Amino acid sequence: AGVLFVVSVLVLGTQRYELEKALEAIEIESGKRKKKWTNTKHSERDGYLRSVMKLEGLKNAVFYGVLQGSKEYFTFTATIAASAVHERATKSDEVTVYVDGFTKTEIAKFKKILKPSMKARTFVKMMRKDESSSLLRLADALCGLLRDAQEGDVWAIELTRILKKRGISH
Repeated sequence: AGVLFVVSVLVLGTQRYELEKALEAIEIESGKRKKKWTNTKHSERDGYLRSVMKLEGLKNAVFYGVLQGSKEYFTFTATIAASAVHERATKSDEVTVYVDGFTKTEIAKFKKILKPSMKARTFVKMMRKDESSSLLRLADALCGLLRDAQEGDVWAIELTRILKKRGISH
C-alpha cells in the first residue's frame, strides 16, 4: 500500500515572470520566505496562501491530484501534468514541464509516460535545489495544504475550499 502522494501543477503562459516576482514579494511579506511547507508556522502559511489567492494570474492555472494506496507516482504525476496542459495548451504551443524530486532515470521514465499524451510540443526539465523558484515553492505549499486537508486539518479543508471557489485550483 502506498502512502499519500499529492501533485500540484501550474500551467502558466507569458505571465510566469510577473507571478514569480509577485510570489517572492508575498513570501517575504508573509514571513514564509523560501522555507518548505513543513518548516513554516501556521501564521506564515495562512498569510502566504491568503495573499496568493488574490493573484489574478493563478486563476484557472493550478491543477492537482491526490494519490492514495498506490505507488504509481510517475504515471500519476504524468497524468496530472498532461491533463492540466490539455486544458490550456494547443498544438501550436510549446510546453516546458519542470519537475522536482526526480532522479535523471526517473525523469526519463516520466517523459516516456507524459509525452505520448501531450498534444503540444513538450520539454521536461528537472529543477535542481539551487534553481528553486517561487513557483516551485508555491507548488510545494499547495501540496502541503492539500495533504493537510486530506488528513482532516479543518483550516486546510476550509482554505482548499476557498481556493477552489476563487478558481485557483482544479
